Amino acid sequence: MIGYHLTSLWHLPRIEASGGLKPGESNIGCPREMADSIPSQGMRIGEHVGPDVVWLFDTPEPTLKVDGAMLRPVAGARYDKRLVRITVEVPDAQWWPEWSRAHGIDRPWYKLMARGGRPQEWYVVARRIPVAEFVNVEVRHAPDAPWQAVGLSVPR
Repeated sequence: MIGYHLTSLWHLPRIEASGGLKPGESNIGCPREMADSIPSQGMRIGEHVGPDVVWLFDTPEPTLKVDGAMLRPVAGARYDKRLVRITVEVPDAQWWPEWSRAHGIDRPWYKLMARGGRPQEWYVVARRIPVAEFVNVEVRHAPDAPWQAVGLSVPR
C-alpha cells in the first residue's frame, strides 16, 4: 500500500535521526482528560490502551474536519502536523476502522475520533517504518502552501 504520514517540521529531523517513523498512540482508549466529555461508563480510558502504531492516510490530501484539529497544534504546542508529508510503501497497513474495532475501541470514543476526519482514509502499521520504505518526503511552510519535495540524509 502507498500511504501518507503527516507530521511537523519539528519532528522531521528527529525522524531522520532515528531512521524512520516510530509507532505512537493508537487511540484505542479515550484519553483521561477527555473522558468526562463523552459517555464513558465502562469505556477503556488511558493512553496506550491498544498497540502503538504509525498512522497513515490513503490519500495525499486527507479530509481534516474541524479545521484539521487532529493535526493542528494545540495552544502552546511547537508543531503543526500539516506541514510534512511522508509517502511510504508498506505491505502491512491495516484499515483503522476495522483494526480499531478488532482491538476493542468503544463506540462513543470511535464516534468522537471520527469527527476529526474521515476514518475511511485512516490506516495503521503496528511497527516502525524504516526510511527504506519511504517513497517521498515533502514539506510546506503553511497548511495552504504548495508541497515541495526534500531529500533525507539517511541512507536508504
